[in-house]
Amino acid sequence: RHMSIGRMSCEGHLGGCIEGGDPRTYCPNVWDAIIREEAVPSMVDVGCGIGGACEHFAAAGVHVTGVDGSVPAQAMFRVPGRFVLHDFTSGGIYKPAWLVWSCEFVEHVESRYLPHVMSAFRYCSMVAMTYAEPGQSGHHHVNCQPAAYWIGAFNANGFAFDAETTMQLRAMDTGTHFADRGMVFRQCN
Repeated sequence: RHMSIGRMSCEGHLGGCIEGGDPRTYCPNVWDAIIREEAVPSMVDVGCGIGGACEHFAAAGVHVTGVDGSVPAQAMFRVPGRFVLHDFTSGGIYKPAWLVWSCEFVEHVESRYLPHVMSAFRYCSMVAMTYAEPGQSGHHHVNCQPAAYWIGAFNANGFAFDAETTMQLRAMDTGTHFADRGMVFRQCN
């Protein structure tokens, strides 16, 4: 399914919400592989926007929850009743699920709030996320870090980087944020 880019609402430290969604965050090949290979029963999308990933996972029978700080995203969310409005500058959030998907999110949250963000990841088995490299342009990109930074942050929170699955999933899509800078982490505990 093709997603066209609409207007973007810029919401200060919350980043922004693109009407119709950001087509570079739409990764159906990656999502289908994760659903198939991991038998995912539940998923939380941290920084979900309008819910393209949630919609895809829900259609496959996965119990989904979308978490975002954007009021416009909440109004456009594609899976009724499954949206949680949350600003990570105000604290952490506990939404346990088997998988956390987080695309185009972590670079928008200042590093001092990283413990709040990790609270959303901590209670899952697998995290599939993207990040922005230092110097990468974008609205409110305040935590652009190299891959090693994220590997260290996740290691400190009980996760191991899964390089093999990362490379397999990156190869499934082209032109997406995940293909460019996707990473997979697995809970060690």
